[in-house]
Order: sequence, then C-alpha cells, then structure tokens
Amino acid sequence: RALCGGHPYSPAPTCLRLHLRRARRSRALRAASPCARMAAVECEFRVAGTCHAETVAVYWKGERGAEVWYHDVHRAGRVRQGTFAGHTWVFRDKATGEQVASFVASEEREQVVMVSGAAFAAAAPPRP
Repeated sequence: RALCGGHPYSPAPTCLRLHLRRARRSRALRAASPCARMAAVECEFRVAGTCHAETVAVYWKGERGAEVWYHDVHRAGRVRQGTFAGHTWVFRDKATGEQVASFVASEEREQVVMVSGAAFAAAAPPRP
C-alpha cells in the first residue's frame, strides 16, 4: 500500500516528516506513562483442577478501580500475561461473577499464580 498516496518506498518529504514527528510524540507519551517507570513482569495464571468454577474470568483492575476483562481460563487451564509490578488482577467465576481470588504483581520477573477458588471472601461482581 502506498504511503500517503505516493510510492511505498519513497514518501514525499513532508509526509515523511509528519510520520517521524508522530513516532517521536508516541515514544515521548510512552516514556511519560506511569507504567514506563514500573518493572515489567511476566505472569502465568493457572486455574486448579479442583477449582469450583468451571471457567474463571481474569480482570485487570485499573487505577480508578474499574475491572477490564483480559482472559477466560477453563478449569485446569493456564494463560500467560505480561503486566507491571503493582498491578492488581481479579479472578471471578465466569458463571456467577463471584470473586474467587485476587493478585498484586510483585517485581519478580516471572510469577506463577494458582487460582484454586477455595475459601475466598465474595465480592460484588463488576458492573456491566
């Protein structure tokens, strides 16, 4: 596909300057992000075969407390997720919305979280 209507390998000089300016602005915004100052970590979320929930929904809890859905993990399943130290993850029974676990990422580079769902205090399900 042609870049800005020109030949794909030789964009117009003004167009190239615009693309470079956008790229620099994007890098500056990423550097200013609060997450850029946190340690990036890799988590593996595992749902135990003994968990009472057939499927567990994995939510990231944002700075303002809103839960953002990321994954559905079936019993005895697992999923890998990149995150940052200090980020909170909430695990809910997909069928009932009942909270079965929560986790706050530490600064360790590799983390494994086992969700068993045993004896966790119920919390209100996320608002639709």
